[in-house]
Amino acid sequence: AAGGNTTTGDDANVSPYLHHSILEGNWAAVMERCRSHPEEARYVDKRTRRTPLHEACGARPRGSVINRVPAEVVYAILDAGGDRTASKLDKNGNSPLQLAC
Repeated sequence: AAGGNTTTGDDANVSPYLHHSILEGNWAAVMERCRSHPEEARYVDKRTRRTPLHEACGARPRGSVINRVPAEVVYAILDAGGDRTASKLDKNGNSPLQLAC
């Protein structure tokens, strides 16, 4: 993927589409992608070491009138396999839970 946004380890072939949909605040696309491509919940950005769960928990989506991602989006990411990334730390040493607080 362009810009160094690739995964590492076992999930090296996972698409960043879900990750980018979260950054764009496209909740319908996130929900659909979690259903159709659950493996994308394990994506890890090589540069930031953030996962979709990091982005959802710490997001201030572009153009959003609310400061938080809807809870059902976070649940969908967790159900899709994002629970496996809940303890991962980003490049700043933050877990998804720390970003949510």
